[in-house]
Amino acid sequence: MSLINCPQCNHQVSSNAKKCPECAEPLKKSYFMKLLTLILIVIVLLLLFGSYYASSEKVSLTNAYGDINFDGTYDIYYASEPCQSLGFSFKKKHSIDGHSDINKMYKSYCKVNQEGNFEGYIYPKEKSFRHLRVFWVSNGNNVYYKN
Repeated sequence: MSLINCPQCNHQVSSNAKKCPECAEPLKKSYFMKLLTLILIVIVLLLLFGSYYASSEKVSLTNAYGDINFDGTYDIYYASEPCQSLGFSFKKKHSIDGHSDINKMYKSYCKVNQEGNFEGYIYPKEKSFRHLRVFWVSNGNNVYYKN
């Protein structure tokens, strides 16, 4: 608790006082305190939004069927390179070929096959079609439908 000067009568007053005891002038919060309060509110809102988004994303990417690693052999995390860029390239290719909207598909984990190329698959976000898989294989930086 510090002392501040009343803007009306210049009497020293506690910074916690709502009005000056000498002249009854209402004391306003300092600009710094208003700014600090606003910043704290924004931080709390961002944390709440971030935690909600993170929890909803986690629920949508994993379920009882093991969508991102359905047979246990896909052991490279879908967001690591080059799995991420190859999976995204295949989602784009699949969309350009007219099969599905890029925003309606998830990418899976991927793996390295016996030839040393990456493999993975995409699958629908819609739960009623989650059993469907479209497999891809890479050859360098290019991705192709897997036979």
